[in-house]
Amino acid sequence: MNAVEQAMQFNGITPPKPGSRKTKCPKCSPTRKKHWLKDLRVDHDDIGVSWFCFHCGDIGSDLI
Repeated sequence: MNAVEQAMQFNGITPPKPGSRKTKCPKCSPTRKKHWLKDLRVDHDDIGVSWFCFHCGDIGSDLI
């Protein structure tokens, strides 16, 4: 596991494939009626990761 994947797991994000992908938000998905929706956009590459949830507005980044 590389540093970018460790940063995502530390923040509760299930690591998608590299690039720009959508996944479930660890902050709002468990309490939502439509918990299966993938509202968290995750952009990651070799130097870091950034994310934004289109439902709850959670935003963050972690550069390696």
